[in-house]
Amino acid sequence: TLWFNTGLAQSGLDTSAYINKFDNVSLRVNYKTPTNKFSKNSDVYFSVKILDGLNSYLAGFEKRDPSLDNRLYIEAKCMYRNNSNDLTYLLYPKEWQLKKQNNTLTVGFEHLYNYKKGKGDIDFKLRSATLTQDYDYSFASLSAVNKNDLGKININTRTYIQYGLGSKWASESSLFAAGANPEEMMDNKYTRSQGFFPTDWATFGAGVNNFHAGGGLNLRGYSGYLLPELDANGNTRITYKGTSGAAINVELEFQELVKIKNKFLKNNFKLATYLFGDAGIINYNLSTEKLLLSEPRIDAGLGAALTIQRWGILQTVNPLTIRFDVPFFLNRIPNVETDYVAFRWVIGVSRAF
Repeated sequence: TLWFNTGLAQSGLDTSAYINKFDNVSLRVNYKTPTNKFSKNSDVYFSVKILDGLNSYLAGFEKRDPSLDNRLYIEAKCMYRNNSNDLTYLLYPKEWQLKKQNNTLTVGFEHLYNYKKGKGDIDFKLRSATLTQDYDYSFASLSAVNKNDLGKININTRTYIQYGLGSKWASESSLFAAGANPEEMMDNKYTRSQGFFPTDWATFGAGVNNFHAGGGLNLRGYSGYLLPELDANGNTRITYKGTSGAAINVELEFQELVKIKNKFLKNNFKLATYLFGDAGIINYNLSTEKLLLSEPRIDAGLGAALTIQRWGILQTVNPLTIRFDVPFFLNRIPNVETDYVAFRWVIGVSRAF
């Protein structure tokens, strides 16, 4: 894919000095091919992106067993931003550093399985910074997603655990408590840059905000909140991002209680309505200290996700899911709030599970 950028209709930039500073050309190349002659049920793939201010290069190899339910993969990735113009694209410009190579090597194993009235997906990965002096970090993570069909009620669960080490973490690759980190957001066309969401929704502050990207610990009720935590000396540490943590996310879908008979709506749109609850902990220790985990944070509420499945003549457009979540309950409220049960809302695209 090749873009030629005109710079028309720019908005939301910090100063007028940046108004004409953008990449004239953007590029994305994805390639994948089977390598069955080398090893049956295997593939090699690579990706090159010079897009929204990010230079990103990825190469990988994956191997599946005969059942296709188990996948072993290895990936090498490099990310680099050259100058301040590259930051003006972003919803979270302060979470990226310039002229630093974020090179990583990832080895992972994924297992798909089915059981009575449900299916699951377990993904375990080891990742480490490599071939760079700019960063020093590594982590192991485990994600387990289960979808249970109980007739007119569906229960979906997600468990996520991560343990990280290192003295120099890339902020864009850190573990974010509320949702996806900036690196993950670059893989989504709706969150990789400004334009679809107001930038004011994507700031961190003393209270919760209104933008959410599914991922991380997925504590959606704490989106945009700095998550202060007191250490043993009474000093405040900010924990909206960290290196280690764990979370459980649950959604109870009930949209099938009401049947949609209109054929057009049924074939082109899908509406999921659900009750949700998220609970998680994240570390707040310095790299020189032993692991310190925050007190659990919990949110719960009501949500809806509208998926546009078909786009008329634009047949190759992938489905788009727009979420509206209302986390009525927080067990640890910001100082700027007084009620544990209150009306709060977040909007995002896609779902974490």
